[in-house]
Amino acid sequence: MSIDAQLTQYFESGAPLTDAGGLNYSQLDMQLAAVALLVETALADTLYTEEEFSTMLNALNGYWRLGSGDAEKIVGLAEMVRQRRGKILPFIEFVRSQFSHDQRLIIYALIWKVIKADGKVDSREISISSALGGLLGLTTDDEIEGRRLLMEGKV
Repeated sequence: MSIDAQLTQYFESGAPLTDAGGLNYSQLDMQLAAVALLVETALADTLYTEEEFSTMLNALNGYWRLGSGDAEKIVGLAEMVRQRRGKILPFIEFVRSQFSHDQRLIIYALIWKVIKADGKVDSREISISSALGGLLGLTTDDEIEGRRLLMEGKV
């Protein structure tokens, strides 16, 4: 099934990100949940910049090996799903329960990559990164490690 067909089916289904039956989740579920957190971070300072958008595309290209067209569609879908559902908590809970500790650490590093993408760090961005770190089950030491990964260019 093409990415277009998958995105259309996913969006039209209205299916929740979590499944009480414990079924396997698709790559699309995982990508959407991760990117929704990055979108939330990008919107924290009310300025959603081209640099932040590009950072999200690069994350999808780098970690999920998507082409730029598919990555743009997933970012767009994450924006729409995030807007329509109105709450970030289901995405946070999904990432916390379905991603390994190391994957959550990488997502936290990517959150900081999005924050720093426009060259400015706003107090609201610091606040959301701290809140997301805790909600993702990361310790203060984990958060420091995530920022270190970013500073060393490992994400």
